[in-house]
Amino acid sequence: MVCYGKHAVDLPDKVARREILALILKDETLAPDVDLATLATMTTNYSGSDLKNLCMAAALSAVRRASHAGLGDPAAPPNWAAVPVQRTLTWTDFLHAFNEVKASIGDDTATLAALRKWDQQYGDSRRRPKTVLGFRSADAATS
Repeated sequence: MVCYGKHAVDLPDKVARREILALILKDETLAPDVDLATLATMTTNYSGSDLKNLCMAAALSAVRRASHAGLGDPAAPPNWAAVPVQRTLTWTDFLHAFNEVKASIGDDTATLAALRKWDQQYGDSRRRPKTVLGFRSADAATS
């Protein structure tokens, strides 16, 4: 959950993370070993912004890999002429990206619970109409 003023936005679930990744990576060429469902599973607690940063880090890893291809010496200056116009992101690029980009919200469920409680008490969710089960509208249920 991320708070913007009095607005709280919860973290995306696995399905939403897969959709966000697909949107971010729609113009990228992905190697056959890149599976968005697996990436979505591995990115628990990642916000949309975290996912964008992860994809950017993977793209930079692909550029670094291509610029050093065939040089043999990792300390040699990059050969930018060797970088293809359309890069291909591999699973290894994403593994490198995971070393650079972590979730901005940790696994600390107490923190998430505190944020959700704050949202219930002070945020927008206190002004949202309550869900009513059955066939009556929310207005009819409160009268």
